[in-house]
Amino acid sequence: MPQGSGAVLNGSGAPLTVALVLEGALTLVAIAVGWAVEIDPFRTLHLSWSAVAASAAATVPPLLLLRWLLVTDRERFARLRGMVDRVLGDWVGTAGLPALILLALLAGVGEEALFRGLLQEGASIMVGGILGWLGASVVFGLLHFLTPLYAILATGVGLYLGACYALSGNLLVPLVVHAAYDAAALVALARRPRVPAVAENPPPTE
Repeated sequence: MPQGSGAVLNGSGAPLTVALVLEGALTLVAIAVGWAVEIDPFRTLHLSWSAVAASAAATVPPLLLLRWLLVTDRERFARLRGMVDRVLGDWVGTAGLPALILLALLAGVGEEALFRGLLQEGASIMVGGILGWLGASVVFGLLHFLTPLYAILATGVGLYLGACYALSGNLLVPLVVHAAYDAAALVALARRPRVPAVAENPPPTE
């Protein structure tokens, strides 16, 4: 069957399509749940030069963390890189740059609307700002569970994004940080050399 749309923006077919649909659907989920509980997840989203500057500055620490994760030779993190390569490497490696940028943007919008604009905002109203921030960050980490270490790192990223939201009062800041981090991570993963699989029973050498 033809995949259309340039094989999903020069992407890699079914896995990428599923990822794009799921990340895009999160925005609709946030809007629908927000409507049900009377919380507009985009209520605090405002575009201004100060917000753009804050977003740019806030993007630097996560990108430095990503850089470290990509080059560190510590065994636990090297194993984590290998696991991510095995899970995502094949289809990310064959995806085109436009598809990866679109996926990162959809993730930034959908996940920040859901976790910060809706969950953190709603929890902060009910139990206070600190508990709302902590709770939304823990849920964010658990829903990114691939390994315990990955979940811990995701929780840390969630805490950082939640702090960006709380301190700025503007959803644009964590949204931009999230999208930029995901875009950098996806592009870095796509550019990593793929290690060919070794045959289980190689022919005997002479």
